[in-house]
Amino acid sequence: MVPLDRTGGQEHALYVKKDTLGLMFTSWLTRLGVPVLVVRGLGSHPPGRS
Repeated sequence: MVPLDRTGGQEHALYVKKDTLGLMFTSWLTRLGVPVLVVRGLGSHPPGRS
């Protein structure tokens, strides 16, 4: 199965790293048709620790 590209055909998109920012920007930009995508990475850890 091929994943659906939810940004296909979109001229603009906003990528944010925090859920809170994603909610805030989504509430502002959805009515303008600008998708807001929340990207999550790995948490930061000090070197030498897991």
